[in-house]
Amino acid sequence: MHWQYVSYALPLFAAAAISVAVAAFAWRRRTAPGATALALLMLAAAEWSLAYALRLASVDLPAKIFWSQVRYVGIVVTSTAWLVFAVQYTGRGVKWLTRRGLAWLAIEPLAVLLLVWTNKYHHLIWTNIELESVGSLLMWRASHGAAWWVHTGYSYLLILLGDFLIIQVFMRSPRLYREQAGALLLGMSAPLLVNVLTTFNLISTPLDLTPFAFVGMGLALAWGIFHPRLLDIVPVAREAIIAGLHDGLIVLDMQGRVVELNPVSQQLLGRPAKEVIGQLAVQALSSWPALAVHCHDAREREREVEIVLGEEGTQRTFDLRISFLRDSQEYVTGRLIMLRDITERKRAEEALRRGTRRLQLAADVARSVAVTHGLEELLDHTVNLIQDRFEFYHVGIFLLDERGEYAVLKAATGEAGRMLLERGYQLKMDEISIMGRVISTGQPSIALDVGADAVHFEHPLLPETRSRIVLPLQVGGRVTGVLDVQSREPAAFDEDDMVASQAIADQLAVFIENARLLQEMEQALRDLEVASGRYTAESWATVAQRRDRPGGYRYSRAGIEPVTGGRAEAQDGEPAAGGVLAVPITLRDQVIGMLDLRSEGESFSPETVSLVKEVAARLALAMENARLLEDAQRRAQREQLLRAGTAHMRESSDMETVLKTAANEMYAALELDEIVLRLTIGNDE
Repeated sequence: MHWQYVSYALPLFAAAAISVAVAAFAWRRRTAPGATALALLMLAAAEWSLAYALRLASVDLPAKIFWSQVRYVGIVVTSTAWLVFAVQYTGRGVKWLTRRGLAWLAIEPLAVLLLVWTNKYHHLIWTNIELESVGSLLMWRASHGAAWWVHTGYSYLLILLGDFLIIQVFMRSPRLYREQAGALLLGMSAPLLVNVLTTFNLISTPLDLTPFAFVGMGLALAWGIFHPRLLDIVPVAREAIIAGLHDGLIVLDMQGRVVELNPVSQQLLGRPAKEVIGQLAVQALSSWPALAVHCHDAREREREVEIVLGEEGTQRTFDLRISFLRDSQEYVTGRLIMLRDITERKRAEEALRRGTRRLQLAADVARSVAVTHGLEELLDHTVNLIQDRFEFYHVGIFLLDERGEYAVLKAATGEAGRMLLERGYQLKMDEISIMGRVISTGQPSIALDVGADAVHFEHPLLPETRSRIVLPLQVGGRVTGVLDVQSREPAAFDEDDMVASQAIADQLAVFIENARLLQEMEQALRDLEVASGRYTAESWATVAQRRDRPGGYRYSRAGIEPVTGGRAEAQDGEPAAGGVLAVPITLRDQVIGMLDLRSEGESFSPETVSLVKEVAARLALAMENARLLEDAQRRAQREQLLRAGTAHMRESSDMETVLKTAANEMYAALELDEIVLRLTIGNDE
């Protein structure tokens, strides 16, 4: 094989070197989308350039045919690799790049290579191959067959499809991606343009200028790699990020027109991107007036607010962030709108707040029991506590009457509650009303929409009720009343509210029952104290009326003497004028005597009065002990006489002896003046 020196080969070697360098760099970034295809593209360009340089340097026809056939390896790979790179780089149509899709793309290049290497048998690629002298050089000259033209058209189609994808990125992407797309378009357009000019003989030259244009392509791609960071930041990554965002994203230009929105935003608006892009934000967001207002108001400053979108019943809460988009010189180029759905978070926060309020309510109710005196005060405090914590419309507590026939309102909130309490409001128990059903079944009941609840009857004093929950107050399986809670909001209660509120109701029921039992115990104690006082008064009245002992004693310097009456001075225990002090002797709130003191000197001092009162208190206990002892001795004596008399009567054998014995025993025991025993049966008297 002989060679000739060709100066044209030097640019081709340079193009091959640049292409290999770009391919090496792309291979090092092969994890980036499109990097492997770009490496293959640049290797194909290098092979094309190098094979063409060797064809130019060869001098005999077989050598030139051989290097032409070798050159076609790069030719057939270039267009296919460019399309694959464009698809991977832009992320559009990636789903078709499966193994099957790549196999289909490989059919045409393999078929062309087969035709190239077997051309001498069919001449579908080249016809009339010959050497032509151009100056001092021997150049290749051949006519093209049908297969060559088909392949050329197919290659142009693939290249133009790849260009179309890159142009879309160039037109719709921010500046960074436009610079990348511009470098790619410039790099690929130069070889394509030159190829078209030489293929259709639009310029007169014996050379194939396409490989020479690979120098420009390599330089353009090298600039794209190092300046706008080609392969480090690619549009497909941007598209994937935007499409994968769980938040809504809308991009506006300086005129307030929509230039980008992701699938989440499209779903929120209920419109596809093609209908929205290019419209003013006010028009595009007309279905969300609250959002449109914020977007319009945020022209001058960034903002972050919470907004509620949607119709009643399907409303959702969003965290709206509007920020400015700036270029490398910090000039504002547009606005970025981010919508994050925080509905579930707000619901969780509200549930947490409600749970915290319920726990706090339970603690407050428990604390109220310790400081509240009386059942009525406890019930009134509890209903107001529940209403204040949850801002309910109305809260009431009903307790069953003793016969269980009526539920009587015992505590209620607001003006309506006050009026109902003044009327002595009560409901007859039956299974038709919601309250009767709760009391009969012992199960709570919720009316999320009172208008649709057949067992709810609207009360004229509570016209704003929209939802209601009635909870049984039960202790030990016995329903003692109900807790009635009403709200102005529809569906204000849920199952969690019912479970938590029932726990509070159960706690309240125990407190109510304990308070009731305490009231009964206190009433029984008061009754016992009254009975005890009455018994004390009657007992000492009997003692005072006994004729066998004086009413009291006077102690003086002259000695001790009995008295039959008392003085009325200073009977309140305070000293009177003239050195007189009368202190009552009190037992169980009953005055059973009087301690009367007189002094010829000055009035009694407070210390003396206090001492006398203490003596009077102890004297009362001592006197009561003495009385009780006397009563016990007297009862014992009577019991003994009764037993003795009974024994004597049993010893008698005839009626006359029994009667005489009974009369004698009663006369001796009772110390009477006369006893008459008669038999009245059969006697007319």
